[in-house]
Amino acid sequence: VVRATGSFVLEPKQHRHFVFISMGTGVAPFRSMVLSDLFRKNLPLSTLFLAGFRRSQDILFGEELSDLEYLSWVPALSREDQPGVFAGRVTAYLKAAEIPFELSEFYICGSADLVKEVRAILESKNVAEESIHHEAYLHPNKKKSW
Repeated sequence: VVRATGSFVLEPKQHRHFVFISMGTGVAPFRSMVLSDLFRKNLPLSTLFLAGFRRSQDILFGEELSDLEYLSWVPALSREDQPGVFAGRVTAYLKAAEIPFELSEFYICGSADLVKEVRAILESKNVAEESIHHEAYLHPNKKKSW
């Protein structure tokens, strides 16, 4: 098995907490990461997987990820209320969550706007730049803003 060679890759750190924050299809690279042998053989102190979707029918990999004992799966729905699911945007959850921010690694995948907003929240929580890893997709009519 060969490691991924792109710039958005998992960097295992057993003595840190991991927080994955995604929106929509941004859940896919994180699914691959948390299911990988590399991750499972080097489990962090804790893993929070926060995934934002508009409606319950949009949730990707929910059953599979919620069954993993080594992570906390938190889907967030921005346009629908469902029992057992956070109602609101992932950024609202992140602002209110009790996370050991300064002891965590953050991986963000979603729109450029999401990445920008999450980075601002993390900076306000004193998260070190080297602990923030991100991949953004752009709307065809937008330019990078970070």
